[in-house]
Amino acid sequence: MNVPMKVRLVILTLFYAMLAISCSKGPQGSPVELRLSGLFTDAMVLQQQTEVAIWGWAQPGVQVVISSSWGEQSTTDAKDDGTWLTQLGTPSAGVGHHLEVI
Repeated sequence: MNVPMKVRLVILTLFYAMLAISCSKGPQGSPVELRLSGLFTDAMVLQQQTEVAIWGWAQPGVQVVISSSWGEQSTTDAKDDGTWLTQLGTPSAGVGHHLEVI
């Protein structure tokens, strides 16, 4: 079967356009992907009695809430490029603390 070059090009262009659309995450009806920087892991240590920066990525405009087991909370919105950054106060030294990111 001999398919003309123009037809191949159109089919290939449509295929790649559909692939790009299916892989993109639009704001309507798609799940919100909320990620923290790779620095924030299990068993990490934060400086005590100070304000620490916490950052990550989300869909643009999404509100991000950080809550701590020691009662501190911080809220921010993801910027147009999807990045977000906030500050959170830390307690005196202790163990068993955790952060919840919503």
